[in-house]
Amino acid sequence: MLSQYSHKTKICLNAIPCVIEDVCPCGIDIGYSAIKVKSPNNGSVIPSLCVRVTDDEPLVVGGTDIRYRDDEGNVWFVGSLAKKVISSDDALSKTNNLLSRNRLQSEEFLVQIRVAMFFCKLQDIKSDYVLDERPLKIKTGLPPQYMKKDSQIIKERFIGTHKFSIKIGKYNWKEVCITIGENDVSV
Repeated sequence: MLSQYSHKTKICLNAIPCVIEDVCPCGIDIGYSAIKVKSPNNGSVIPSLCVRVTDDEPLVVGGTDIRYRDDEGNVWFVGSLAKKVISSDDALSKTNNLLSRNRLQSEEFLVQIRVAMFFCKLQDIKSDYVLDERPLKIKTGLPPQYMKKDSQIIKERFIGTHKFSIKIGKYNWKEVCITIGENDVSV
């Protein structure tokens, strides 16, 4: 049932000419249904699902399956891969943090932010991941009724040095380090 009502992972790599050369401008929308990313490199959509797992090898690996590993070694399935492992019976309990008002402070939300930033930088997947080396300049948003209360909270979740690894499909793990300063993100 979950698969009928949620987005599918769509990785859309594209090279859009950009007049801004010193930074990589991007828009990130971490919505309740999908993570939407737009940058000169990428226009991807990923279901807003992530599940922490103990065995990081799914039985079947699809070409757009996303695995995330934090710097402590915890592994998460993200997007369509998370959908595959969540049964309809426990979908609500596993995704509860992502559907509540407190989701901005959750581990799952941090995973989503980091996956989104990675996709903003991703230029190519073939053999090894090719990432845009320019620093990110991020524009994100919130529903109007939450702008005043949550703008600083969401901004603080982006700010800092983010170290993690990511794996798409059958490709190798890629270690990633992205630093976002206070002036690099706006809500």
